[in-house]
Amino acid sequence: MAKEPKPISFPEGFFLILICLLADLFELLGGFLSASVILAPVGIFLGFMVDWIAWPIVQLALYFKNAKGFLYLAGSLIELIPIVDVLPIRTASILIVIYLANHPKTAALAGAKKPSSIISPAKRFNSSDS
Repeated sequence: MAKEPKPISFPEGFFLILICLLADLFELLGGFLSASVILAPVGIFLGFMVDWIAWPIVQLALYFKNAKGFLYLAGSLIELIPIVDVLPIRTASILIVIYLANHPKTAALAGAKKPSSIISPAKRFNSSDS
């Protein structure tokens, strides 16, 4: 029985988790800056900029890997709430997405579709049915 290749390999998952960890660390720094009255606008601005830079990079990578990025999208939307964004929700959501993408049996128990059953963007646009 041959092993099926995982949709998100170890190096890809490592870099996605690293991006999310760094984004959460910068948001934590922004949260500490927001505690000061003088530096509060800088901290809030830093938090929103981190959200708007990290989210499309990771979401696009998940789209190209045909992974279900809805959980990551939900985690990123929660990160937009000003006080809650200090928590590492983005990192937890990317860990869940990577685990569910690489373990289709667990994803089936959770009610998600298997990533290979989703039509890839290349097949969608290059179909010869028309």
